[in-house]
Amino acid sequence: MLAGPGAVWGLVAAALVSVVAHRAGALTLGGAVAATAVGGIVFGWGGVQAALPLLFFFVTGTALSRWQQGRKVHRLEHNDHKGRRAGQVLANGAVAALAIGGGALWPGPVWWAAFGGAIAAATADTWATEFGVLARRAYLITTGAPAPPGRSGAVSGQGTAAGALGATSVAALVAA
Repeated sequence: MLAGPGAVWGLVAAALVSVVAHRAGALTLGGAVAATAVGGIVFGWGGVQAALPLLFFFVTGTALSRWQQGRKVHRLEHNDHKGRRAGQVLANGAVAALAIGGGALWPGPVWWAAFGGAIAAATADTWATEFGVLARRAYLITTGAPAPPGRSGAVSGQGTAAGALGATSVAALVAA
């Protein structure tokens, strides 16, 4: 059922989380609006079992972006309030929200797998970036040439391991 008490409560819960995140400086106003839309779909149509992986991604990603922020700020190639803008919220959550919507319209296990994969990919990317930018060495994925950590296309062992751990953590949550 797409409309009903669950959808309304999901939207209210997502709005509450978004307001708190905006007041804490974790989201811009546009990011909070986008997070309310994504979270409203995920919380409202996916229930608590879908809300938990999404919240895990958001809370850990926010915490990691703030962790050692002073060391990371000058290393990131694109340091423009990463993760706080509406576009970033949609890039990380729209596929997950579409998967939950698809599952609400046409029930089937493929939608839950798509949701889990989308959240796992977003978590892996965020964790890899936040740990990888602190690595001593990084290499361009295209050529293998040394590159400064934080450069777009640069990978490190530290970032890769963190990304794998993030994705695995989400997979465990989704499987549970």
